[in-house]
Amino acid sequence: MKKYLNKNLVILLLLVLIGTLLMLRSHDRAKIREQTNLVTSLNSSIKVWKDKNNKLHSRMVAIQTQNVKAFLIIKSKDSIVNELQKAVKKYKKYIKKHGSATVVHSSTSASTTVVTKVVYKDTTDCSSMQFKSHFNLNGWVIGNTLATKDSTSIDFKIRNTYTVIIGEERQGFLKRKKPFAEVINQNPYTEVKNLKTYSVSVPKPKRFGIGPAVTVGLEKDGGLKWVIGIGVQYNLIRF
Repeated sequence: MKKYLNKNLVILLLLVLIGTLLMLRSHDRAKIREQTNLVTSLNSSIKVWKDKNNKLHSRMVAIQTQNVKAFLIIKSKDSIVNELQKAVKKYKKYIKKHGSATVVHSSTSASTTVVTKVVYKDTTDCSSMQFKSHFNLNGWVIGNTLATKDSTSIDFKIRNTYTVIIGEERQGFLKRKKPFAEVINQNPYTEVKNLKTYSVSVPKPKRFGIGPAVTVGLEKDGGLKWVIGIGVQYNLIRF
């Protein structure tokens, strides 16, 4: 009886050891993958293109870590990353459970030719003349100018309509999911210059586990035998 117990104890210890090694290996692989993705995202450049509707798309690889603290301790010379870190620190309580923060820098540039109208004219003093003009670039950049001998005043408004997408796409030979942030701007005169996004990564479900196990087996005589113990398992279905 004692020999039987010792044999079972050795088997149990081996199962626990194997399970522990498998979990440690899985954790190390996940850690290496996260570090690789982090370096890639920090050094990635923005991708910009226009679609067939003349909408400007700007996409950047999203920065992800398993927790907010891991992102805040990063030392970076990139001013946009530093700005993003300040935002993440300020709104940490909203981000720590799979939230995200995004920093977007954009600039608007446009040029046009307008018709000038004389709005004031003193026939005795031409230097007092005033000129007014109005411009409207398809409803995106609208303004008025008023010019005198010494100065020109400009009153204008710029309208931007953004769509921000935070998501994942499968890339590469292994089709692994890569997080990204994409900004779509309908204003053709505005361009996104800088874009950085941070989000907390969603942990992948662990397949291996060690714990109490209840199993049933088939005996030689066709009967069922229940066994209660501790085992290493690989979860095919989680519920």
